[in-house]
Amino acid sequence: MPLTRRAFPDIAPAAWEHPSDAAALRAMRALPGFDRLVGATLGRFNEKVMGLRLVEGSQPVNAESAPRLHKLYEAVLTCLDAPDPIPLYLKSMGAINAITAGVDAPFIVLSTEAETNLDDAQLKVILGHELGHILSGHVRYKMMMGMLFSLGWTSALLPATLPLMGAVTLAMLEWDRKSELSADRACALVVGGAGPVVATLQAASGPRPFLWGKAEAFPQSWRQPLGKLVGEAEKLVQRHPTVEARAAALQAWVDSPEWTAIQEGDYKKRQDQPRPGTLDDIRAGADALKAGLAEAMSGMGWKR
Repeated sequence: MPLTRRAFPDIAPAAWEHPSDAAALRAMRALPGFDRLVGATLGRFNEKVMGLRLVEGSQPVNAESAPRLHKLYEAVLTCLDAPDPIPLYLKSMGAINAITAGVDAPFIVLSTEAETNLDDAQLKVILGHELGHILSGHVRYKMMMGMLFSLGWTSALLPATLPLMGAVTLAMLEWDRKSELSADRACALVVGGAGPVVATLQAASGPRPFLWGKAEAFPQSWRQPLGKLVGEAEKLVQRHPTVEARAAALQAWVDSPEWTAIQEGDYKKRQDQPRPGTLDDIRAGADALKAGLAEAMSGMGWKR
């Protein structure tokens, strides 16, 4: 039986990050002015007010209020050796879901539907996934993307604004999809394999209409001719890879020597993390983004 560790002391996020995610994120962080763009976007919103709205009507999770969930969460925090306490809340959302927010003080909100309908392993998957996002530094960029969408994606599709906002947004969406692969790896470490992760993804998956949810914004005469184009565009702007793609990527990692080495205690430590922003990082990130965007756009019939 293969070795499965229950904890990874001092493990660095780099140990589980998918290469495409890590390269793209480091490249974006290193781009001159990119953090100013993030700051300007986040600065338009009051993070404290947003946090209060997200946790409104929720219940803090502790040993008294939710002993089962608290015990599971403590095990997840220990497994990935979270350096700081990260609050967890329970809130009814109408579906199996979890939300992570907070740039300076991150927290997780789990739906009561998830607690009720998922078993212990599946709950650890969801909690490990969200914690993976936090520890990998994804939250501020994901919050920025959510805010951009809240301002209205249709405005970014207008010809006058597409060159300004569209390219940046599409590049971030490509990174966003890759970041899910990293978070999948983090929760696989928590539960000791790919099986529970894939089962949870399947349980939580469902249709998430995006562009067609605003089809009424287009004239009726446009809808049929634009059907294929919009269908492919939805793939381009979706924020999660398909369950099948995530399962295949995760299983390949679990079957790799890298996974075995981590289980044996040979993994990157926090103190060993290199400084971000090297030329190789920028080049690798640019290549990853270019390849991902080219692949997505090819489905729309766009060629260079």
